[in-house]
Amino acid sequence: MPDGPYDETDKILDVSRPVTYDWGIPKGKIPEMKTLLARTLLASAAVLSVTLAASAGPVDSPVQINRIDVAPALGESTEFAPGQITVSFTNTEATPATAVDFEVHGYKGHVIGHIEDTGTFTQGAVINHSFADRALDNNQSVEVESVEFADGSTWSKPVLHPVVRRQASN
Repeated sequence: MPDGPYDETDKILDVSRPVTYDWGIPKGKIPEMKTLLARTLLASAAVLSVTLAASAGPVDSPVQINRIDVAPALGESTEFAPGQITVSFTNTEATPATAVDFEVHGYKGHVIGHIEDTGTFTQGAVINHSFADRALDNNQSVEVESVEFADGSTWSKPVLHPVVRRQASN
């Protein structure tokens, strides 16, 4: 004979009826709560798993990208929550940088946006800035496009032209 208020007719798990829980959420709000929970979990997973090992960009770039964190935008046709890109970078030149332009790359490396950061960025100082992001892509990367310095000099990413090969005609 079991101890407590149970008798032999009680079942530990009754599979003949679904198990429901009443957590005080009105029945009409449950689909909204499930959607919100799913979006929150997706955003959290994206932030945790999409902390990218940043590429330093072109070898001769005077600004080194240390780290990129991407929290992609979330949304559907009726609701939208913007995401965020956090870029950590360092000016490696002795002259302070006053503006750094970044290219934002999405799926397959296509340019999907640009970020301009202005201020006084001295040599060796680690800068961590966050920017709003409307892209739904969590595979984004950032590359230094151009840098302006306090002395008026500038640096721009070299433009790589594709090599066109022609076959000789007979």
